[in-house]
Amino acid sequence: DLNLNYNELSLDHMITVENKVDLNTNINKYMEWKKFDWFKGVFNLNHQVSYLNSERPLSNHKSFLFNLFPSFDLKLKELDLTVGGKVFYQTDNKKLNGMFYLEGDFAFVKDVLHIFGRFQNDYKRLSYLDYVYENPFVANYQEILNVNTPIDFMGGVKGAFSSNSSFSLGFRYRDYKSMPLYYNLSSNPTMEFNIVSDAVINRQGFAEFISEGKKLDLITRAEYNLYDVYKNEAYHLPAFYGETRFSYKMQDKFVVGTDLFLYGKQLALESFDSNGRPSTKTLDAIFDFNIDIKYNYSEKLGAFFKTNNILNTKHVRWDQYANYGFNVLVGVDYNF
Repeated sequence: DLNLNYNELSLDHMITVENKVDLNTNINKYMEWKKFDWFKGVFNLNHQVSYLNSERPLSNHKSFLFNLFPSFDLKLKELDLTVGGKVFYQTDNKKLNGMFYLEGDFAFVKDVLHIFGRFQNDYKRLSYLDYVYENPFVANYQEILNVNTPIDFMGGVKGAFSSNSSFSLGFRYRDYKSMPLYYNLSSNPTMEFNIVSDAVINRQGFAEFISEGKKLDLITRAEYNLYDVYKNEAYHLPAFYGETRFSYKMQDKFVVGTDLFLYGKQLALESFDSNGRPSTKTLDAIFDFNIDIKYNYSEKLGAFFKTNNILNTKHVRWDQYANYGFNVLVGVDYNF
């Protein structure tokens, strides 16, 4: 398989131009060892080359990022086991990162209850476009940072209550050698967010439930996080996050949906004291409730009506930037 992606960001009023090209290749081959009947599976070789050219005031960046991920997926009677390794190399800092990869799925009760686990490393080179997706109020002169995660472990149980419903429950541990944190000082006249990189340990518990029926679909997710930050605080990282999506099909043409979002309380950096230590404040929890209606005239043509923040609540996801109140979006979509 071969996949090529190109992203361009151009903001004339901010003197910002960014180009990113990603080339992904995947090679897989079924293999078996005749001497051992149980040894059979698929060998995968994933390779990615990513080029980034980010030109912004006071901060220009050009680099290639190479990612090589060979793995073997071993299919046993009750166990799926994937063994491999991930290697990353970035040209501007000339750093090589590598770690073995291990993932397993054990069918404790086939099609009903599985035990799963995964151990890996990860490395991401961010871009200004990544910053904007996460936080649209970031200053355009921030340096291009990396998210380096030497240890990423996840484990838990998953299964099904019926043929159209599934669940998962688990724990995740991530040791970030470098992770971006967003902050906005109250004294900053431009109100733009800055970014600082810090070492962070994240412990997360998560749960997910999915039900897909002929008429009614339900997806609900929740996670609870604990953050240990080396130098700073966990700015704008809520401990709790939950979301639920209901959708109901009416007469094969209309779909009515509801989205519920809940962010827990979060810390924001307010100032530094005379000794350079951060002084923080707590932002209130966020509850958002949306309703949408979609009309499918055909497989390609449809129309939609969306209401956002239907309760018209006042909340702040990013410090000093209030959310929109109740608003409506109406439009037509067409799929080619």
